[in-house]
Amino acid sequence: MIEISDPLIMSALKIIERSRPTSTIPHYPPFAAWQPLEDKKKIFAAWKETIKQRPSIGLNIHIPFCRSVCSFCNVEPRQAVKSGGKNILSDYLNALRKEIKMYGTVFGDFEFSSLYVGGGTPNILTPVQIRKLLAIVDENFKFSVNCHRFFEVNPSFLNENRLKALKAGKVTELGIGIQSLDDEVIRKSGRTQDNSSVRRCFKNARKYGIPRLLIDLIAGLPGQSEKSFLKDVKTVASWKPDDIYLGEFSPVNTAFERSGGKTSDDKAVLSLKKGLSLLKAMGYHHRGRESYATLNPRSQNWRGFHPFFGSDSILGLGAGAVSHAWGQLRYSNTPDWKEYAAKLRANVSPVLKGSKLDIGSEMINFMLSSFERGWASKKEFMVEFGESMDEHFKDELKYLLDGGIIEGKGSRYCVRNFDRISYFSGKAFFEPKIIKKIFKTVLQGK
Repeated sequence: MIEISDPLIMSALKIIERSRPTSTIPHYPPFAAWQPLEDKKKIFAAWKETIKQRPSIGLNIHIPFCRSVCSFCNVEPRQAVKSGGKNILSDYLNALRKEIKMYGTVFGDFEFSSLYVGGGTPNILTPVQIRKLLAIVDENFKFSVNCHRFFEVNPSFLNENRLKALKAGKVTELGIGIQSLDDEVIRKSGRTQDNSSVRRCFKNARKYGIPRLLIDLIAGLPGQSEKSFLKDVKTVASWKPDDIYLGEFSPVNTAFERSGGKTSDDKAVLSLKKGLSLLKAMGYHHRGRESYATLNPRSQNWRGFHPFFGSDSILGLGAGAVSHAWGQLRYSNTPDWKEYAAKLRANVSPVLKGSKLDIGSEMINFMLSSFERGWASKKEFMVEFGESMDEHFKDELKYLLDGGIIEGKGSRYCVRNFDRISYFSGKAFFEPKIIKKIFKTVLQGK
């Protein structure tokens, strides 16, 4: 373990928080350390190596459009498209088709383990466009027999024709982004959502036989009381969705923050804890620091709507999409959908920046993402890397144990101090070369 000064690591963590694309989970090296990357041949070569090593790879399709941009949203990129925006969506899908075909030749007969269509609001697409998108995906990629096919939806656009299109496209799971059932909270956020129709949309999704339904709520939203949030949790849980995700509002990079708005982190955390306790009392299962609760803890998709946790590789397609070719490369596409479309029309890679990987960086990513959820498993580490966690990270673990940040419990190290884990784990595991890249990127204004 190489010592990094306190001011340096604090500054680096602040930069990481501001630069992280929030549509992805935390990753190492962090997004702020990534450098320009456009070489299509190197990207394709990285995937060919990953295919040899990793049997599980997920496919992520990003649709960056919404009817309106919520003031609490910090997902990049996102673009408001009004009711007359069919041409914009058509242009974007044409570009997406080109990128899909580009990678289809690389993956050939490889079978993806999951498909995730997120945004944005993917079901802002018309029923015809949804059918075309999923058909293009199936024409160019192959999927395993038990593949999870997940589609994010806004209940306001979840009509019966779209449900028919999703069912025809073999979607197995819907993530229904409700966020709040409080009309005043929704109004203040500028969100397009008719709460009076939410329950009906949920029932229709069941009627059309989508096997698994997840509902997404957020704690600590501007104007939201704890009472209002817990009422939402209780109401949603009474419908018995298969999974419920309780997110914690962060004002970072939101319109709410840019307008001078402030909120209490402690209030959101407390509401979240009470919400998870309420779900447990209503028959849902939850573990560690994860914000997912499920009715079936034995299901393959225990971690809810996001199949790309831990060390899984992801092929991300679309504007702003992030990819992870295990042991080889992390990279992201340009977030500007117009630039994305223009590059693909010119047969140029839409990749903007990335970072080379090795086994060491994958090991660090394993530790950081494990402590993010609340614990690190020695057994999982051994299976993943064929090495002992205690031996490989002897000094780093001692530092965290001595600081009272973690504690050993059998074959796990569990987080004791969640308030300080990001700082201490960053100081323990971040490599000096990565810290240098972060500050270099900031100085260059990239």
